[in-house]
Amino acid sequence: MPSDALDDWTNTRLSALSSLDTIHGQVTKNRPGRQWNTRHYNLGLFTALASQFQGYCRDLHDEAAVRVVDSLAANGVGPQIPIILTALTSNRKLDRGNANPGNLGDDFGKLGIQLWPELKQRYPTKAPKWQKTLTNLNELRNGIAHSDIAKIDKVEHDHPLTLKTWRTWKSSVNTAATSMDAVLEAYLVALTGTGW
Repeated sequence: MPSDALDDWTNTRLSALSSLDTIHGQVTKNRPGRQWNTRHYNLGLFTALASQFQGYCRDLHDEAAVRVVDSLAANGVGPQIPIILTALTSNRKLDRGNANPGNLGDDFGKLGIQLWPELKQRYPTKAPKWQKTLTNLNELRNGIAHSDIAKIDKVEHDHPLTLKTWRTWKSSVNTAATSMDAVLEAYLVALTGTGW
């Protein structure tokens, strides 16, 4: 059974991203080319993708932290639960940085899981690709947000900032989200005896 965070990703966050794709089609009349006319819109698409994925990761982390502390309540650790939950969720890099591979690893590490080693063990060919996509996506997002043309150019050197690239990255991020959910559930089952 998927987490509530994954349900929200699938039903709300991906829907919001799909609506941006639809608007892009309305603007371009679904014809190829004219990238110079849609460049700024395309940059907005990449920023929205980074934003929605980061929101999903925060939601997933919150939900997993609650599952961990709920398992402690069953063992009589009631009064300390708010303290433990705060320790698991405070000072997250996801609250002040991007959902890049390093920050994800650090934040989910607070829950006791080595996220990327677990993902690589379960998805050995896909996990490294997700890491590259997330690194490029967040590097681009930072370049856009901070008007850093050098960062934008660095990403664009290897990846044209087109709708096609955005769709490819969106698909990759979607698969990563689903896989993170599965890996975390398996971890929670091993740690607490229950998943989502």
